[in-house]
Amino acid sequence: FEMDTDFCFNQFSKLNSDILISLMENNIIYKFRISDLLNIINKALLHSPYFFAEPLTIKNPYTNLPFLLSNLYNIYFKIKQTQYSCPILFHQFFITNFNINKFKNENECLIRDKAIENFMKNGSIDEKYHYILKMFYVHYNAIYFTVHHYFPRDKLVKIFNKYIHALLLEEYSLN
Repeated sequence: FEMDTDFCFNQFSKLNSDILISLMENNIIYKFRISDLLNIINKALLHSPYFFAEPLTIKNPYTNLPFLLSNLYNIYFKIKQTQYSCPILFHQFFITNFNINKFKNENECLIRDKAIENFMKNGSIDEKYHYILKMFYVHYNAIYFTVHHYFPRDKLVKIFNKYIHALLLEEYSLN
């Protein structure tokens, strides 16, 4: 395979070999930067539409085909040899022998909580604003004020961000 850069277009030849891995799929060798694979892995295992755990198989981004079981093991052990910390979800996936159904059934609580954490870090202003309005609606008995519809969304999200986390845990966490 003729790709000689990572996903940020850094030349593999200029990177430390400790952070690279080569994987063979269908007699083709694909080279990856470990951090790129970690992003792919986390995105697939954290897939939780509306905070309901629906992890996806981890796929090769060049072919859109699931990685072979042997390559998932190669990735796992390579991560363990590097300075990167292995994501907890990937470790749990390893424990289930990379069985996606068993992983989901045994780790649904953890997946949901990690999805909530991920939303708190990466959710957009509009998405968070939606949950603030939902919080006001659900807890209307305890809220004795209204927010003018011209009040800036970003300021409202900044003010109520810590409460969004509590609402999401209340609504969606199984713990």
